[in-house]
Amino acid sequence: MGVKRSLGEVDQAETKKSKRGIDLLDLPTEILYFCFSFVEPTDVINLSGTCSRYRTEISPYIFKRINLTWMELIDIEKTELEKFAHKYQQMINQVRIADSYSNGEWQHDIFEKIEKYMPNTKSLLINSGESSYWLKYRSSPLIKCLSLYYESDHLESTDIFLKNPRKIKHSKKKSSLRMFDLEHLKGFGNLTSLYLDQYHLSSMSDTNDELVQVNLQDLKLVNCTWEYPFDLSQFNRHNKLKKLIICYTDNNAFILSERFRRFLDHPLENGGSSLESLSITFAHYDSSWNSPLYLRQLEKFSPKSLPSLHILELNGWSIELKDIYQYTNLLMKFNLHYLLFSSAQFSKSSTEALEEAVKRVRDKIPWMKLKLSS
Repeated sequence: MGVKRSLGEVDQAETKKSKRGIDLLDLPTEILYFCFSFVEPTDVINLSGTCSRYRTEISPYIFKRINLTWMELIDIEKTELEKFAHKYQQMINQVRIADSYSNGEWQHDIFEKIEKYMPNTKSLLINSGESSYWLKYRSSPLIKCLSLYYESDHLESTDIFLKNPRKIKHSKKKSSLRMFDLEHLKGFGNLTSLYLDQYHLSSMSDTNDELVQVNLQDLKLVNCTWEYPFDLSQFNRHNKLKKLIICYTDNNAFILSERFRRFLDHPLENGGSSLESLSITFAHYDSSWNSPLYLRQLEKFSPKSLPSLHILELNGWSIELKDIYQYTNLLMKFNLHYLLFSSAQFSKSSTEALEEAVKRVRDKIPWMKLKLSS
């Protein structure tokens, strides 16, 4: 009898559920969070306020990522932020330090604060207008993803430090040449993902592998430069790198340099065997800066140089439509699962011609997903 009552209760619950229809919270968590990524954060917060059930289910998404200033983090014990951190510390996964504050970088070890009050933090984004030397004197076993970027409009902590409530103008410019050396990260042994924006990459001051045990898997470089003897293979010294994204914008002249041309001719030099995904983007360039994708250039991304490459994205390159057909025979030798030519400059081509080119390539290489967009 007990079993029958149990089944009856289940049937009754299913009947009620079918009458009210599918609730938003009936979706799997991964799908629900994916849907939230398409709406404004304020809308998600408003949704969580509709009832206690929604608040309980959505709170982990809302408090997964938090933004702080340097002063808020430095003085966390003196503010309500301490109570907030204790309450939601199990939910906080990503911390963004939104303002640039060079004094804080050198004088305060924020990683100790993060480990104490936000122990589940795995991703850290830092707005920094300076070189990365200060990181050489910091360490953290928590951080797996690190982003270093610069936004000049956020100087809140600097204003407080100078007792300057936006009355006295001070420089918002970043250091003329922001240097980055991989040795600066030797205290971050669990780091697997690195994002750098507008840094000059310098050669490591010591080539001893035991000093730098950073096993990067994902690397994104935006408007970064380097010079001899540095090359990008130094980021893959332990052959763990799987994803590399390189982006240059606004007529950045580095794409004409010998160092960048060297990279295109020899991607990661002799250290590209682990790379599975490569993206090279030229955005917001004048037409006179167009970089042609010659057959010999595409050949540089072949299995001979990058044997594990499955995803190749080339954005903003100049492509002759007639060359698409020449690419086909070469691409048949690749191990690519996905090839994207996005925001490409197709000379003298119509939509119909592009569609026909894509169809012919797909007919010959059905196992590869090809996408062309101008």
